[in-house]
Amino acid sequence: MATDSPYPATWALQGVESGLSARAALSAYREAGGHVADSTWFRTYAEVAANVSAREGLFSEPQEGTPYASEIQQWETIKAEGYAHQVEVLARDRRTGEVISIPYTMMSRELMDRTDVINHALQVYSDENAKKYEQQILGAVYTGTYSAVASGV
Repeated sequence: MATDSPYPATWALQGVESGLSARAALSAYREAGGHVADSTWFRTYAEVAANVSAREGLFSEPQEGTPYASEIQQWETIKAEGYAHQVEVLARDRRTGEVISIPYTMMSRELMDRTDVINHALQVYSDENAKKYEQQILGAVYTGTYSAVASGV
């Protein structure tokens, strides 16, 4: 379950997709040098697992590379064209300890690499921004791509 990502959310997603228990995925994360409190890990893992089960097939897309045509859904608009790339940023609320999911959408004229979109979302929800809202960013997962098609109506 090796990954270059330092974010617990990425490891949790890979653990869920691999069928690992939360404890086994945490062990793999820590063996790779990751650091996170047990309670934060289990809340993150539960949030990711809930999202995966609620959105069957959505998280089965690879987290890197450009989306395949079969994965891109149509989004009818009045005049906008291009692509909407969607990401879920996972963060821990430092006051309550809850792990929350923050939706993020990036529009582009061309298809973008999923990793580039994830990195952009993580820059927007930077540590500086997270401190402002008393959050700890745990990572992000790519959740979908939409092709905006102008209908003119």
